[in-house]
Amino acid sequence: MLGNVLGVLGGSKARILDYCLMIERHPNHCNAALYGGFFGTYLRHLDKEAMARKEIPLSEVLPEPAGRVIRTFNIQRLALLITALGQSPPDPTLIYEAMQDKVHQPYRKSLIPRLTKVLQSITLASYRGLLGIYLSGAGPTVLALATENYMGIAETIISTLSQFNTQERQTVECDWKLLAPAEDGATVTTS
Repeated sequence: MLGNVLGVLGGSKARILDYCLMIERHPNHCNAALYGGFFGTYLRHLDKEAMARKEIPLSEVLPEPAGRVIRTFNIQRLALLITALGQSPPDPTLIYEAMQDKVHQPYRKSLIPRLTKVLQSITLASYRGLLGIYLSGAGPTVLALATENYMGIAETIISTLSQFNTQERQTVECDWKLLAPAEDGATVTTS
């Protein structure tokens, strides 16, 4: 966006999205950043020649494609999440269940020490206002959706993740941010 403005390129958001997808190949990330709001996305299959030009390595964390039962579990949760996030008021039980993942999170949780403890201890029953919690992407972001009690939920996540790991002799530095949906997506303002 900034390059488009500073270079006076005049590219539309749709054209910028084309460029982003050539690099990122994750339409859910690119669309959300550019357009804001909530929507579903997909990516067209690339032929072998186009994939050979891919500059970003595939994830080394995930195993070969997950089995049908696991993929079905995640697809069902995605459909449920789309429905649940559109309800007013939000249904915490529905959203919490919809945020469960069997394709990515089980293989990536080893990348964040004590993530399992966070996911097991921060539940609807233990934290007022919580809607759901998950590992975002390959990390290092743990995302918690909530309607209230933001600081209490965040402080528990941070204290759990920050505990000194005596076996690995390391601590994890953490920070938290309260974010609202960006309805307009990316914008550049000039003065």
